[in-house]
Parts: sequence; structure tokens; C-alpha cells
Amino acid sequence: MLGKERARKILEEAISYSTSEETEVHITGGKHWLTRFANNYIHQNVVQKDYSITARLIEGKKVGIASSNVFHDEYLKDAILKAQEVLRNQIDDPHIVPLSPPGEYKEIKNAYDAKTMEFTPRQSAEEVEHVIKKCKKNDLIAAGTLSLGDNVVTLMNSKGTFVYHAWTDVGFTLTTINSEGGTGYSDYYGTGIDEIDVENLTDIAIKKALLNKNQIELPPGEYPVILEEKAVASLILFLSSLGFGALSHQEGRSFMKADSKITGENITIIDDAYKKETLGLPFDFEGVPRQKVTLIENGIATGLVYDMKTAHKGNVVSTGHALPPPSTRGPFPLNLSLLPGNISKEDIIQNTDRAILVTRFWYDNVVDPKKTIVTGLTRDGIYLVEGGKITTAVKNMRYNNSVLEALSHVSYISNKLKSIKKYGLTIACPAIKIDKFKFSGLSA
Repeated sequence: MLGKERARKILEEAISYSTSEETEVHITGGKHWLTRFANNYIHQNVVQKDYSITARLIEGKKVGIASSNVFHDEYLKDAILKAQEVLRNQIDDPHIVPLSPPGEYKEIKNAYDAKTMEFTPRQSAEEVEHVIKKCKKNDLIAAGTLSLGDNVVTLMNSKGTFVYHAWTDVGFTLTTINSEGGTGYSDYYGTGIDEIDVENLTDIAIKKALLNKNQIELPPGEYPVILEEKAVASLILFLSSLGFGALSHQEGRSFMKADSKITGENITIIDDAYKKETLGLPFDFEGVPRQKVTLIENGIATGLVYDMKTAHKGNVVSTGHALPPPSTRGPFPLNLSLLPGNISKEDIIQNTDRAILVTRFWYDNVVDPKKTIVTGLTRDGIYLVEGGKITTAVKNMRYNNSVLEALSHVSYISNKLKSIKKYGLTIACPAIKIDKFKFSGLSA
């Protein structure tokens, strides 16, 4: 792992090569193990170590950005010179804002698990081998991944800002396939290898696949649904992309209307890097300390996330949500949580007379951004719940809904959060029951 003092020296050296008015340099990377398997065989068991450094230089109203993944003296200097060359060839950007001054951020405790980094590729392969054997005993085909590694993000600028954060993460995914082509699924994402209960995750995926036989076909229409955590994360992800950032609001593209009721009163969504389930970064890619932001509180739109540029335009303070340069999408919440309720997922099922239980969605796309209408397909297990019990498997269907409308009809929220990693975000989600959810047809 790239330690804090070594990182400081590299960043100081990089900044020393710059002659620009303002210079910012950040490093990201780490060491990662990956064991990938399919058709009941391990076909990939690899280790990769890679770091990249990115320089952002400001001169007047011009900015230049360049990156490198080699840190030796001449290559480090070349990255700065390349950024200066890019800067000289840019046109003025009237929206450029100064770099961030130093700010205090609270470190995230227990983010780095040393034992995880002692776990070897051989141990990963042995763990997966046990999973495969168990699936074979149930006449199922197994596919998935076991991954783990360490990560570093560190940033320094010419105004005196220096921030550093290191953490470990582990991930496990398992898809099980039965003789009819029906599938089951389970996954886990967290900080340490000891947190993963591979045995239980395997049992969940096996049970789902064994249930996913003799599928019935349901007609299109509006149904009550119980969405498991992975499916809920897909909906929350759309909200983050479509409207929680200040840029989309300033450009008139956001669904957020300040102090207006936009979901049911039992819905509260926050962005909090310090919540255990979100595996957060305590600062953003401008070096600004990341703040907890309540986005929706009891159904009311209450907040947005800001970076330096949108904060300057809005005459507010940055909440610490800048993405790495040269991103143009504006500030983005990376550590979302839908706050939990007070009932278990199992009790939600037992308290349901009739509903469709959905494992997860895929091929999700936006239909109408301002109305938050999205569409996608169910995947890896969709079941009919009758009289408080799962009774039969259902053929995969296409959904078509307004996310905000769906979240206005939530009758149950489970009491446990699960960490879901999607497209670089970590979303902490419960399972939920939605009383009105539209399916437009079969997925085929």
C-alpha cells in the first residue's frame, strides 16, 4: 500500500515541478485480488497493483489536466509539463474557481483491515472451490467473483491542502443456474474478509435457483412488490444521477424542488461517508471535507450536494462532493443511504397477502429524467408471494415506473441496511414493499 508519508513526498515533488498559479495533484489506486469463476470452474485468479496520478493546473481562467501511472522523477515531471501544455492551449473558462484551502476532516475509523490483505489468491481459490462443490451437489451451475484489495486516495494542492485516506474492501457475487435456466443470486460488499459469510450467501443463491423453476407468466399491470436491497439500490442510483447534484438543479434538469413533498413520509435519504455501510471517503476530489447531507427527509426535498464550482454559483459552501477531474457532471453523492424501518425482511413477506418478490434489476434506463421515469428488467429470481409465503417462480418482467411515485407508495421498510456497490457508488439499502409498481410486459 502507498503509505501516507510516501504519498506526501510524491505529491510535494509533483507540485514542485509546476510553475502555474495554482496546482492540485491527486493519487488513486491500490492492490487488488480477483477470483472469477463460471460453469463451475475458476477461470481467473489474478492480482493487480496500480496507481495513477492526476495533475490539475490553473492559470488565470485556464485549466490543464494530465495523468500518469508512473511515478519516477522524469515521468512525474512529464505529467506536470503535459498539464501545462494542455493549459496553454485552452480557451478561457469563465466558471473556473480557485482551489480549496486546507480544511479539517474527521478520519473514518476501522476502514483498513490488515487481515484482509493477508488473504492469498490460493485462499480465494479454495473458498470458491467450496462454493462450486456445494452448487454441484444441488445440480446447479455456479458463476461469480470473489474480490478484495486495498485502496488509497490522497490529494495535495499549492494552497496547503493535504488529505489522505486508505481502506480495504471485499466483494462476493454468486449466480446459480438450474437445469431450466432459472437463476438465483447473492452478493456481499464490505470492508473485511472476515465479514463475508460465504456459506450463508451460497445457501441463499442455491435456494433462489431451486425455487426458480416452473415459472408462471403474469399479465402486465400494477402489482404490490417486495424489492430486495439490490433492486432498491437501482432506484436510488437513478435519483442520485438525475437530481441530487447541484449542477442538475442549477441547470433546471433536476426533479428536486426545495421544501416540496416528493415521496412518502417514511422515506429519508442521506449521503453520509461516515455511515459504516457506505464505505465512504472523508473528503472529495478537491480536498474538501465531505459533509453529511440530508437529501430527502420524511418525503420532503431538503438538500443538494455541492462542489466548489456549484457552491460558488449558489453562494453556499461546498459539501465536499466533487468528482475526479476532468469530470463535467458536477457534484455527486457517492455514499447514499435509504434509512431503515422497524421490521425484518422476513416479516415483510409474512405480512403480505399477495405481491411479487424481486431479487434485482438490470438493463435499467431513463425514460423521463424530470419525472424520474425509468425502465428495466427483473433478474435472478422473481417470485409470487401469497398468504405470507413464497409460492411460485414468475417469468422475468419489464418494469416502467416513476421512482418518486414508487417511493410515495412504500408500506414497509426493513430494519437492516445492506451495502450495495454500483458504478463506483456504495448505497446502503433496506428491502422495501411498494404497494403500486407497474410492469409493462415480459422481459423476452
